[in-house]
Amino acid sequence: MTRIAKTLMAAGLAVLATGTAHAVPSYGNIASPGFYNGTGVPNGDFTIDISNGIEVAIRARDRFSAGSTINGSSGIYNAEMGTCGVPEGCGGTGNRARWNYDFSINTHGGGGVLNLTDVKAKVLVDTDPTAGTSFTVLNVFTNWGDNSFWNGTTERTDSGLGPQVGEFGVQQSVNPIFGDSGFMPGFNPNAPGLYSLQLQVFDLSDNLLASTSTAVQVPEPTSLALLGVALLGAGVARRKRK
Repeated sequence: MTRIAKTLMAAGLAVLATGTAHAVPSYGNIASPGFYNGTGVPNGDFTIDISNGIEVAIRARDRFSAGSTINGSSGIYNAEMGTCGVPEGCGGTGNRARWNYDFSINTHGGGGVLNLTDVKAKVLVDTDPTAGTSFTVLNVFTNWGDNSFWNGTTERTDSGLGPQVGEFGVQQSVNPIFGDSGFMPGFNPNAPGLYSLQLQVFDLSDNLLASTSTAVQVPEPTSLALLGVALLGAGVARRKRK
């Protein structure tokens, strides 16, 4: 299975599972000022779907370069392998994989009237680094105890209680080597891989309301070496012409 085929398959899984058609995801910034994107984290480069008045967005983000985003407009986010820590500006108390995945749900982001207490939400994480897929399903409201919730006025950091009445936005940033990321145990930040990510929102009767998906490619060292050889060859050819 090719990278493109894997990405397309990931994008279609929710539709096939429910028989519900959704628009092709857009790409760019999440809604503002209807929702915030976390303290100090830049907006942009999200893969976004707006359906039934709900905005769902997911992306990969570079943890190393001061939280800069990764361009995923091709449908695949190309992240760096390896780890980084405090000396490199990655924060935390120890080494982390060099990329995060971020997601946002805004039930008012498309003009909707539902709040988070009216819906269920899942993140599906592909733990298979090959062209195949093996999904771990995470409940957005119970898997993380530090979600950021928003009611249009106040940001609240979750204490494990889930959404409260009137809240319509939730955001989370996750590093693959965190125990609650869905990738662990078994994720190797120093190995190449291709991973699909999905974000789904359902009503309380389990009808799919909105979904988006993408893939993260961690480049293989051989690919990077071949790129270096190609660039070197191009430089030699230019010198010879001169």
